[in-house]
Amino acid sequence: MKKSILVAVVTASILIPLFSQEKPSAAKIFLETKEKAGIEAALTWLAGLDVAMNDRYLYDEKEFLSIGKEMRSFGYVEEAARFFNKAADLIPQSSVIWETLGATHVRALHKTRRSAVFRSHGQSILRTAALKGS
Repeated sequence: MKKSILVAVVTASILIPLFSQEKPSAAKIFLETKEKAGIEAALTWLAGLDVAMNDRYLYDEKEFLSIGKEMRSFGYVEEAARFFNKAADLIPQSSVIWETLGATHVRALHKTRRSAVFRSHGQSILRTAALKGS
């Protein structure tokens, strides 16, 4: 009896991942593309995504934030701004991504774009930026 239960559990643990319907992470594909073909190729791939592809890819807020902040911290501020701009298009309900997009534009000194982002998202971003000493 114990052996048959063990066989069933092992079989299930092997078969379940094979039939998993989990969507691939767009952020992880971005990283893979960046490593293989460079940051411009990855940004071009990302630019081709849209909200209509929600059934095809997973758009994880934490993954996007981590990647974009890392790009920004390594000096790729312009690229991080493009990355966060697309992330905001893909995950429009994420106030954290909108806030980070605004902060990234501040760092890149995109005064016109920064103002548009701040206006589109509201006063919470302005208060956060003021607290950070922007």
